[in-house]
Amino acid sequence: MIIAPINSEQVFGTNIFDIGGTTQITTLAEQLASGGTNPPLGNTVVSNLIMTDQPLQFNFNWGVHGVFAHALNPAFEWRIQLYFEQWGVGEFNIGAIGSTSVLMGSGVPGGPDQYNFSATINLPANTVPPALHDVVAIIQLYDMPSGIPCFAAAFAEFNKINFYKEH
Repeated sequence: MIIAPINSEQVFGTNIFDIGGTTQITTLAEQLASGGTNPPLGNTVVSNLIMTDQPLQFNFNWGVHGVFAHALNPAFEWRIQLYFEQWGVGEFNIGAIGSTSVLMGSGVPGGPDQYNFSATINLPANTVPPALHDVVAIIQLYDMPSGIPCFAAAFAEFNKINFYKEH
């Protein structure tokens, strides 16, 4: 399991509209060379080594708090995108398979002037090619229906992850 904080800047000042939370990458099962499955022991420790034949799950949990947290249009949309920068020869763009969206109005009240959100992006096995990648997730709020980016954005950086293929 790899855990990363969700980082953002204060948009209007402290306790006006702040974004924060965590995200994690988990492999769904460790595969044995014989084709069997181990219990997901690798999920209990930080490991930046992931076999390409493992499906991945990115779990995002974030909150917005401050006096303007409840004032936004509930039709606004949070968009999450995953970026994989390949080290070495060539670049790799995961494209639309690594994205999702969450409506602002789907937030769960978490106290006065606080709303909590969650989203999951599942990547099938063999989606990411073998190589060393920097992995970053971007979370941004969009005005809907215009689709214009709003003032709220955040990111989570997972640092370098070596995706490797077993013979």
